[in-house]
Amino acid sequence: MAQVQTLTRLSNESLARLDVAARPLVDPRLLEPRILHFGLGAFHRAHQAVYTEAANAVAGERWGIVDVEPFSARAVEGMRAQDCLYSVTDRTPGELRTRVVGAITEALHLNEDAARVRELLTSPQLGTVTLTVTEKGYYRSLETGLLNTDAVPIADDLAATAVADGPAMTVLGQLSAGLRARFHTSGAPIDVVSCDNMAGNGPALAAVITGFIEASSWPDKEALLGWISQAVSFPATIVDRIVPATTEEDRFLASGALGLRDDMPVLGE
Repeated sequence: MAQVQTLTRLSNESLARLDVAARPLVDPRLLEPRILHFGLGAFHRAHQAVYTEAANAVAGERWGIVDVEPFSARAVEGMRAQDCLYSVTDRTPGELRTRVVGAITEALHLNEDAARVRELLTSPQLGTVTLTVTEKGYYRSLETGLLNTDAVPIADDLAATAVADGPAMTVLGQLSAGLRARFHTSGAPIDVVSCDNMAGNGPALAAVITGFIEASSWPDKEALLGWISQAVSFPATIVDRIVPATTEEDRFLASGALGLRDDMPVLGE
């Protein structure tokens, strides 16, 4: 597998080396940041990003995804090193098909790139926020299903709301603060879509966002909640695809199929 390291790295520049069938369906350099996604995981890259790219190709749209990773700086660095390109290998009976997906335009770290996350959330061009942060990322009480304001990360973020531009360290904290900033700037409607595997994920997300704002020290929280009730939708979703964790063997397989080094491949069934 050491020979993979000698291959030219997958990037916008090296895409021309691939067969047309292995390239992204839409030129990634033409995409605009229209979707902000929290959670740079394998499922998102093998499912949501794939279908977003396919929809762009059919409709002639330019909806690009900006991914925000809450934890792994290594994942962010890996995506940036490849111009946010990566391959998806589909496993079907007797066949493996590998192609590059280019739907993701930026990779950000939740805390290190908080200013950019806020900027995107206020942009009227941004139409959708999606999340795959696992059920734990919602900090719901096991008894009530509502926000557990005693959870240390949430309590810290709530304390920060007493300070002007206080930093939020959780996805819920940053998303709530970002919606507040949007309320005060463009005020444009937006969809906030939970794609996590839990019952009633949309209403559950709406409840924890509402709970965070209600428990905050923001003086405008009542007006903010009124705007959210009118301009922000939280649809319930059911999404699924089997996407195993990527192994070194998978990286070797994907890089061999492309003839380019891909350190961020995903495989789906």
